[in-house]
Amino acid sequence: MITLFDRLFCVFSALLFTQVPRFIELYTTRLAGHVTEAERIVNRFVEVAKGFNLTLSSYIAKFLALSDPEIRSQGELMQESVDRLHALSTGYTHLIDASWYMKPMVFIRYGDWDIVRATMDNFSFGLSFTTQTLAWMVIGIAAAVAVMKIVSWLVRSLKSSFGFQSA
Repeated sequence: MITLFDRLFCVFSALLFTQVPRFIELYTTRLAGHVTEAERIVNRFVEVAKGFNLTLSSYIAKFLALSDPEIRSQGELMQESVDRLHALSTGYTHLIDASWYMKPMVFIRYGDWDIVRATMDNFSFGLSFTTQTLAWMVIGIAAAVAVMKIVSWLVRSLKSSFGFQSA
């Protein structure tokens, strides 16, 4: 028997799952901005290195090889910027190239959690009626039904384990 709670749980779950594509889209936009900024910074390092007829790697290595901790820390900062650009670019490329149903898995694998938190801080509930959103709505309903079936099975199992019988 389907109760009012079951129906409300399905609706809530469907609405919750429709937020997946919206959140990932907002995250992707924010990530693109971070990639652009990181590229700007690293490209500036490359320009400076070229001015000394060095590659970026050799330029950074000169800083890292020095014994002065203040100067060495500049090399570490440059290397961190290069590494961050690589990580952000990789995540962005994988996210853009992923199919709609793989995006959540790619997001979990490559997401930058500082950017995720910032996206979450500025996230607002919204609803669109794209094919992707409707697909996530169906997935949400299926997930709700699955959860209700599992809970129902667990309750029946526990009742029979403890000798309770339905009236």
